[in-house]
Amino acid sequence: MRKFFSNLKTQHLAIMIFFLVLFFSFIWAAVVPLDGEGPDEPQHLAVIRQIAKEKQLPVFHHSDITFSPGLLSGAYYPMTYNSAFNYLFYLPVSGLNQDKGGSAILYYRLISSLLLALFSATLFLGLAKIKPTNLRISLTVTLFISLIPQVLFSGGYVNIEPVALLFSALVFYFLQNYLERKTFKSALLLGVFAGLLALCKVNYFIWLATALLIALVAIYKNHHGRERLYSVLALLLPIIIINAYWWLRNYQLYGDPLIVNYISNQIKINAPDWFAPPAVRGYNIFSILFEANFIKFTYLGFFASLGGAIIFLPIIVYYIFYLLLFSPVVLALYNSFQLRSNRLQVAFLFLLIWLSLLYFANKNLTDFSPQGRHLFPLLFVFAWLMYLGLCRLKNRFLISIFPLFSLAAAIYSLWFMVDRFYVKGSGYVSSSNFGNYLGDFSWRNLSLIKLEGLLNYIVNNNPKIFSFFPIIIYLLIFFILYFVIYIYIIWSKNDKNN
Repeated sequence: MRKFFSNLKTQHLAIMIFFLVLFFSFIWAAVVPLDGEGPDEPQHLAVIRQIAKEKQLPVFHHSDITFSPGLLSGAYYPMTYNSAFNYLFYLPVSGLNQDKGGSAILYYRLISSLLLALFSATLFLGLAKIKPTNLRISLTVTLFISLIPQVLFSGGYVNIEPVALLFSALVFYFLQNYLERKTFKSALLLGVFAGLLALCKVNYFIWLATALLIALVAIYKNHHGRERLYSVLALLLPIIIINAYWWLRNYQLYGDPLIVNYISNQIKINAPDWFAPPAVRGYNIFSILFEANFIKFTYLGFFASLGGAIIFLPIIVYYIFYLLLFSPVVLALYNSFQLRSNRLQVAFLFLLIWLSLLYFANKNLTDFSPQGRHLFPLLFVFAWLMYLGLCRLKNRFLISIFPLFSLAAAIYSLWFMVDRFYVKGSGYVSSSNFGNYLGDFSWRNLSLIKLEGLLNYIVNNNPKIFSFFPIIIYLLIFFILYFVIYIYIIWSKNDKNN
């Protein structure tokens, strides 16, 4: 009975996290302007509509839809280098009328918001499996990660990042499930979702390889003979079966199963004469880590580079974020060696952060496209290490700083984006949007009439999500208050029980 109520509490919190992230992402989806202000959104929409029009997946042919990677590379390659699996989630709304006002785009963006909310709930459930009695830390880490402005922004427009995040979270959940149960069924489930993740985005292979390696070590330690063989097959065969057709297709069309080398070659061939990649300019895998644009778009972009990667928050916000991010990570490493528990696992996860950064740096020596969201696979490594670090922290006030900071940063970033797009007009990257802002609006002389004018301007120039704007705001305020009260009650009960 006690386990039943513990599971009920966990599921209740997961549902609340789902709706909290959905509300935030839903509002962000309305604020992000149309016409290309969501990075690569027009290209992704074109692929979805092409699939819906042809009523078949673009598997065995080249696509006419091209995509330009990097900041200055000038190379173009087919959009279908991404598996069509990513776009299946958007097809249910592809038959809606494509009106100029953008209400059809809203439904596409709502799919992204739903996927992001599911990612957050799944991440929480995965963390809760590490130690079911320590829901406070699971909740803290989940909110800190899920409310990162760049994560919320990825759920505010049409792209494949939310799909990859969701399946990465499912891999994380079923990895923890396997480490808890160590059964053939749990290994098979992990293998199935690992196979689906492999179809999403190539840069998530670093997290996929990490999860598989940890699972294989657990199989080796806990199983013997045929049982070990069957568990390994249950883990690896689904990945091969699910991805075999796609890898063969890529090899047939591009001579490269993962298309990584093909894209790199296209960039070398098609780069304009005036563009010299960092490798040509004398940078190496270590020195590029300190290149000005790499620092700006990678380190800052991991937390917030909004719009077309030109809207950045004040630098102090990034310092606070990284202080909060790495403090529990270092604490986890210290505790593991001090207490001699999980030393190899923690050291491996810690090392993986730096290896991933070096791999990303090496990629940018030729294809200079340093975007922080390309490091999103590390969110799960950070979440795991943060959990292990905060578990030893007894001060409830210090623990509460983490989710409160992300909540404040999410709200501030939303206001900051509204200010840059609609008040100052400095956030646009598409020339067709230049000048689309309220020139006579000022925050200093704010009044209800001016605020109403700003909201009406956002409504008239974006997806019709704000038709019932006051109701949404009231519901959001009510939900946040309810959420805070509910969390306070749970924390108080936990302290009393302890």
